[in-house]
Amino acid sequence: MKQSMKDFLPIFSGFMAFSAFIITLFGASYCNFVTFCQTNPIVEEPAILHYGIWWYRGWVAVSDSNGSYIVESCFAYDGDTVIDSNWKAARAFNTLALIFGIVVGSWAICIGCTTPSKKMFQATGALYMLVCFFTGMSLLLLQSNACKANENVAVFEESFPLIDLTFQDTCSLGAGAKTTIAATVLWFVAAVASCMSDPNNEDGGDVVSSDRIAPADKEVSADEKVEEELAPAGEEVPEKV
Repeated sequence: MKQSMKDFLPIFSGFMAFSAFIITLFGASYCNFVTFCQTNPIVEEPAILHYGIWWYRGWVAVSDSNGSYIVESCFAYDGDTVIDSNWKAARAFNTLALIFGIVVGSWAICIGCTTPSKKMFQATGALYMLVCFFTGMSLLLLQSNACKANENVAVFEESFPLIDLTFQDTCSLGAGAKTTIAATVLWFVAAVASCMSDPNNEDGGDVVSSDRIAPADKEVSADEKVEEELAPAGEEVPEKV
């Protein structure tokens, strides 16, 4: 049972790492890392502003032959957006998480085509842990201007002078931040599972007890064979001391 569990761990570790990479990619590319909710809604559903690491969610007017529409989409930040050190660090760590995620995934596929040793699995686990660190550090965005004193929120409030719009002073976790937290946990689980993997059982396996080993048949010497032949029938050959 113990051996079969170790055979399952590499598959489980790879599945966790693949899931973590997909979720990390979603958290990075989605323009909903943090949100600001309207505190004084005049309708049942308050307005919500969404901001991501690289993009923010906005609205644009689109016109066609059937009329004009307001479309919600993701847009890149303009040059007037103040990006502080924490925001830049979040972007850097997020980029490293994606790059190392691809590298580790390729490495895991390559060793899967060979006969991996326990040290290979431990090295993969260390790389998974590094990606886990990078992914977790992407949450520095929560300590940046994107979450605290976001100037884009103030600009949005001033864009509608006839409507009393007031939003939160500090952001709330959006879908991107929540998935990044989940990805950090999955990378950690993948790292632990990979470090515990030992399909070849290089630690030596189960040791067989000596009393479970059947004794080998006693070898009969040539002299004893002669004595048995010379001894009368039915008489027991005395043992040599």
